[in-house]
Amino acid sequence: MLCTLTVEALDANGNSIARNFVQFFVTDEQWKPREESERSLLLRTRPEHFSHANWSGPMSRREQIIVDRSCYGSGFGFFEWHLPLENADLRKARRLRFLCEASSRRSDTPQTTKDRYPTTLHVELNSVPVYKQIVVDHPHDSRGALSYLSGGKNGRGAYGYLISVSIDGELLRQVAENVADNQLRIRCTVPEGELAAGGLTIYGHDSGRYPVSLLTIIEWW
Repeated sequence: MLCTLTVEALDANGNSIARNFVQFFVTDEQWKPREESERSLLLRTRPEHFSHANWSGPMSRREQIIVDRSCYGSGFGFFEWHLPLENADLRKARRLRFLCEASSRRSDTPQTTKDRYPTTLHVELNSVPVYKQIVVDHPHDSRGALSYLSGGKNGRGAYGYLISVSIDGELLRQVAENVADNQLRIRCTVPEGELAAGGLTIYGHDSGRYPVSLLTIIEWW
């Protein structure tokens, strides 16, 4: 979690004369790609662990992703991650949720203004379209606290928006039927031909605004 310690100084009459804050990122030393309980399975992955990627413009190199704790692609294209399901049978799942933090991709790093640099994000699970949204900007300001703390090229406060996908019923059945090699395939795409094709940035759990990785939650009955 991201914690904020706020300090305020008061005079003898109780009037505020100074205030400030400092933020801390609190996490386990051991990052867990898999957590299993009786009724749920959590699968996490990092931005640099993508299996396939292709972009019309420049994209980040894996060694730079490790430093920045985020990956980017410019223009239109996609990132794809493969998560091992092992003994998990999606056909028996009640619901599947996918979360990540995403923004568009600007090559410069201006502080956030009213100007917007949008992009279009499509999410596919096992080649099944499950989500579409306009991501309105690639903001940089104090809300990107994790980027300030982690440094790298994101050190100027880059962050994104929390993307939350939840599927069940027929859509989940289609995803389960398309399992190949006992893996869940997650693809985040900016399609060619979209009016808003401003690239894509995906943040890790220790970068951006939200302390969340690329996270999949599978829930059982």
